[in-house]
Amino acid sequence: MRQSIKDLLRDGRAWSVDEISSRLLLPLDRVQAELHRMDDDGDVLMHAGWYRIAERARDAD
Repeated sequence: MRQSIKDLLRDGRAWSVDEISSRLLLPLDRVQAELHRMDDDGDVLMHAGWYRIAERARDAD
């Protein structure tokens, strides 16, 4: 799931949890939990409920 989220966020725009969940066809609660872990790990940045990929994660993989 983490890689799928990173791939989606690489387009450069901010996504809400609802949008990510809907696009990836995954349960909202699982996506939210993974995004929180990714935020803690520095892979995503969250502002006012919108997620973007962190620069370090964009260049990785």
